[in-house]
Amino acid sequence: MPLLFLAVMHDEAECARVLLAAKADVDQADEDGWTRLYDASLAGHTDVVTTLLAANANVNQADNNGCTPLYAACQKGHAEIVAKLLAANANVDQANNRGGTPLS
Repeated sequence: MPLLFLAVMHDEAECARVLLAAKADVDQADEDGWTRLYDASLAGHTDVVTTLLAANANVNQADNNGCTPLYAACQKGHAEIVAKLLAANANVDQANNRGGTPLS
């Protein structure tokens, strides 16, 4: 299990910064296609989302179901994260595999 995954899941933004500075892959996805930005957006870890976006995480990278970090944050009602993702140019019209968009 990648260390960056553990930092994200434990809401450890400073640890994530250290790992990213050491060249951890910010966009590495797991077997479900979930990136660390997706994980943090779903979990509501605002500081970690900020850290990952600062490291140029792909804000529109979808999982295997076509869901993006914005979709996950909207689904869970994490308004502050939604705002951060939108400020990073998240695509509000990017549909998942069933045609749903983050705002639908």
